[in-house]
Amino acid sequence: MKTWLLSIFIFPFVLFFTHEKEPSYPIATNAKKQNFHSQLSQFTQDEITKLSFALKEWKKHPTDFKKYQLARKHLKRLETLWAFVDAEQYNAKVNAAPLLKPEKGVVDFAFLYPQGFQVIDEILAEENPSEIAIKKQISLIEKETKNFSITIKRSYLNQRVFMESMTMAVNRWYNFGLSNFDTPGTPSEITDAKEMVLAWQEMNKEFLYPILKKHQKSNIIKEYEKHFDQLLHAINQPSINYLSLLREGVLPLQKLIKDTQESLGIEFKNEVSDRVLSYNPKADHFFAEDFLNANYFSGMHPDEHHQEMVKLGKLLFNDPILSANNQRACASCHHTNKAFADGMTTSVKFGKDGFIKRNAPGLINAIFAEKYFYDLRAENLVAQIDHVVTNPHEFNTNFGAIEEKLNQSDEYKKRFQNTFPSHKKSISKYSVSKAINSYLHTLKSFNSPFDQYVRKEKQELPESAKRGFNLFMNKGQCATCHFAPLYSGLVPPFYTESESEVLGVWNQYDTLNPTLDEDLGRWNNKVVRDKMHFYKNSFKTLTIRNIKETAPYMHHGAFTSLEEVLDFYNRGGGQGVGLNVEHQTLAPDKLNLSPTEIKDLISFMNQLSDNPFINQTKETLPKFKNPEWNKRVYGGEY
Repeated sequence: MKTWLLSIFIFPFVLFFTHEKEPSYPIATNAKKQNFHSQLSQFTQDEITKLSFALKEWKKHPTDFKKYQLARKHLKRLETLWAFVDAEQYNAKVNAAPLLKPEKGVVDFAFLYPQGFQVIDEILAEENPSEIAIKKQISLIEKETKNFSITIKRSYLNQRVFMESMTMAVNRWYNFGLSNFDTPGTPSEITDAKEMVLAWQEMNKEFLYPILKKHQKSNIIKEYEKHFDQLLHAINQPSINYLSLLREGVLPLQKLIKDTQESLGIEFKNEVSDRVLSYNPKADHFFAEDFLNANYFSGMHPDEHHQEMVKLGKLLFNDPILSANNQRACASCHHTNKAFADGMTTSVKFGKDGFIKRNAPGLINAIFAEKYFYDLRAENLVAQIDHVVTNPHEFNTNFGAIEEKLNQSDEYKKRFQNTFPSHKKSISKYSVSKAINSYLHTLKSFNSPFDQYVRKEKQELPESAKRGFNLFMNKGQCATCHFAPLYSGLVPPFYTESESEVLGVWNQYDTLNPTLDEDLGRWNNKVVRDKMHFYKNSFKTLTIRNIKETAPYMHHGAFTSLEEVLDFYNRGGGQGVGLNVEHQTLAPDKLNLSPTEIKDLISFMNQLSDNPFINQTKETLPKFKNPEWNKRVYGGEY
């Protein structure tokens, strides 16, 4: 939970404390270093020693902000490698977001209490910070620091690890550090950002620049130093221009790292492992169109995903024959001209017998998620399709009935046989789901005006949108939950986890007498491990790309405009208006956004629209032997 209760009194001391002379550390760096691996390992062990010493000193005076800042400094100097080599432990036990989460790898209801620096950051922001609570957290960090020392000794830190940890660190630096995600209580984000850039400079001078000189590429060194100077200059300004920093500093630096790795002949992770990654290590940066790997999220091998399967999936997506009454298709609730939403508060039930309880979200880029539906009940896209088919309020049928009907079409039989030639039974639950999955796989786009601008493919962006993006990253606190490039809850820099949030959403937009919506969300999704008390009223953080086309908003569609949505956030969600919302993850503090600032935020979000499917060509649906089934009207209301 993000809280901003720290007194203004602390802030002037942050930079003063940071620049105080450091103590002498009890370390002895090896004078002779044998190779890249041993050099980088020794550098890391030295930094671990410094962090361990700082933690011990801090433990003596746990509420001393100076000691805290010094420990953070050494954490940030280690973060580049620690968060890459031992990501799971770092994110769960060293620098975990202050939220309860289920414990991974167990089948019972065990959950993890958050621990690490972010937890301490929130404690320090309290009026009377608990020394006991801070000491406990320091002890936990000390334990994990020792564990990391062992992990590093067992890790082979080659040049690939160095390069790829660096580009991941740049992503994390921007998405987590500068957005205040890493510092939920104290104003430490700028100090952290500086320390990390200085650490990158030092690491490059010791490990990368000698390699570049050896390969007669000294000109590249000047490029790195120019970029590092740009970053330091940008974050030293009284007011950071986050958009300019992204466009001129962060993305070009990531591209430089990738180009350097390529020019030096250093392999990339996807070249040394058969494991399918969620991202493309060879992408220029995290706003490149090919950065996120759709194959990872769809679960499809590139060889499986071909044009004929996509065409078949598109037909099935638009064909109401999949429903029990032959009157409802996927396209009934997902229209191409609305970025695959339907524009309704909630969609019509099967048989037009009322309305389902949740709003139909847009589908462009929806594939990029760990789990699916608002309540995250589906583990993958195939499971999502299964839920829709069997839901009595949606398709109200089963795959046996669908197979029987599809087999009555000679055209469908031929298409399935051509698409799945090695299958003895070409029309099956597997093939139907696979084909629809393949079509959903194509519903992606990262080519909005905003994307083109930050990639320097376009030189203009409305001034209101520029102001809006800077608000999004800072005062609006939007970027602490909506992460780039998807601007959803898909968590960087590895993009393998989808977050859900407890916002305390009102039953309807009513600022005078707001009431809490009764939908329990993730807690009631029938997934045993999600039956945790902190998941009550928790819903998936969806992408805000194409949000201009997907009104109305929220899981129940009760907010008709972006102005209403932003006013809800501006007031601090449910808790902000006095509702009793357990475990609200949205800060209850008012944002104090002015009407003009809200307009600027909307202007930015509108620049994320890029629906390339709006004029998608419609195809004639296959014919059936049953004449009644051929009375369907393609593209109409089913």
